[in-house]
Amino acid sequence: MTLWIHPLMQAAATLLGIYVLHLGLQRARSNHLGRKIPFAWKDHVRWGRWAIGLWMLGTLGGIVVARLEWGVFLATGTHAQVGLVFFALALFGYLSGHIMDKERKRRATLPLVHGLVNLTLVALALWQAWTGWAFLP
Repeated sequence: MTLWIHPLMQAAATLLGIYVLHLGLQRARSNHLGRKIPFAWKDHVRWGRWAIGLWMLGTLGGIVVARLEWGVFLATGTHAQVGLVFFALALFGYLSGHIMDKERKRRATLPLVHGLVNLTLVALALWQAWTGWAFLP
């Protein structure tokens, strides 16, 4: 049963992350493509914090579950190694979002890097879901 905690938490975070990515893409379309599209800033921030927070907790949960189930860390090889990179990117995504929310001003580089890192997180989360199936009973 404990093996299912990690993937269920990550699945919820990923679904939420896809929604937050959709909101962020609206902002990017408005800023970079010249389209006037309303941006739900508060929803993007609120649900983005939840998605990244769940991803980070889920990553830590995956480490704990692997230790409990197999007695070692990084038992899942590449899946676990990518998970560690994922955690670092998630931390950057969270902190960069926090900075932009607390210090609201026009920026060019940070929102772009923030968006690209979080787009990478969604892609990695989907890849991790694919590779993680091999470890489930």
